[in-house]
Amino acid sequence: MRCEWLEENGLRFLSVDYRGNLSKDEMLALLEEQVTEVEAAGRGARVLILVDPNDRPHPDFLDAVKHAYRERMDPAGAKVAFVGVSGIGRSVVRGLQLMAGGLGALAFPGRDKALEYLAR
Repeated sequence: MRCEWLEENGLRFLSVDYRGNLSKDEMLALLEEQVTEVEAAGRGARVLILVDPNDRPHPDFLDAVKHAYRERMDPAGAKVAFVGVSGIGRSVVRGLQLMAGGLGALAFPGRDKALEYLAR
């Protein structure tokens, strides 16, 4: 499943997998599923987002992400960790943080560090 709730070491988090050859429409649908799950979970949901460092998301998707985070995820108090972001992708995450007005998301090289961040 690309979007599912998991629990590890007492930490409940939404795992969202954007890896693979997803079309723009598939990515947008997955984003909507992600945001809907976060809103339904209540304040403070933890979200682990898996991406492929070689994938380049469509600009329309990045714009939708910016709006989703600013208008829905941030007000829901979501804490987000990205795994698989490297190089230019880290700059994209930082740009999303700035455009979304302080998005609570960080990029990590591996899953373990990301989960440590989400557990804090």
